[in-house]
Amino acid sequence: MSKYNLPFIIFVLVFGGVAYLVTENLILTVIVSGVSFIYLFVFALRKIKKYEEKIINFHLCYHFINSFIIGTSIRKTISGGYETAKETNDLNFEKELASVEHLLIVERLEYLRKYFPYNIYAIFVEEIRLYEDQGGDILQISKNLIDESRKEESYLVTVSQKGKAKMTELVILWFFTFLILGFIRLGLGQFFLVIKEKIFFVVLVGVFFLFVLISIHITLSVICQIDLKEAKPNE
Repeated sequence: MSKYNLPFIIFVLVFGGVAYLVTENLILTVIVSGVSFIYLFVFALRKIKKYEEKIINFHLCYHFINSFIIGTSIRKTISGGYETAKETNDLNFEKELASVEHLLIVERLEYLRKYFPYNIYAIFVEEIRLYEDQGGDILQISKNLIDESRKEESYLVTVSQKGKAKMTELVILWFFTFLILGFIRLGLGQFFLVIKEKIFFVVLVGVFFLFVLISIHITLSVICQIDLKEAKPNE
């Protein structure tokens, strides 16, 4: 069960409730509720999951690289670094690692390029190859890589925080908009009894709710846009 199910259901109920309060039109209420339900549970949920999976995957890549380098520095071998780095609570990643247990360490790292399609991981693999061939101080060899990976990690944290702030602002904005709509509806009195039967009024309210969903979609698209440096296929 997704953690978004309850918030999305509440959103749909609020959408439908406000639509009925403003128009007392059951058809419009069903349409508004249905469209918002489909958008949230089909399109929005898919976009959010893809966004969260990408963040989790990069965090995993970041910790894998750093743990590998630290483990190699302490144990003085890449096999020791690998043993340190593979300790994780991610079940999918554990399955990936288990499927390549028969390969050499460097071959395992090469295989994981498809799991971590990032520029920093491609550089990491090349630096491990260099260390295996020539030796040296792994911390010194990977100094620039560590700095770059920290920048990418900090970027993701910042993006995540800004995204939450933007979505909170949007929810607050539309909450007060709906509240104002409710007060206007209650204040119309007898005039409401006249206009609620007019088709243009019902259509206008429907367009308003469509505009709300469009604004949510635009905001969500901006929030879920992550600009991570990914490796080219031939790298």
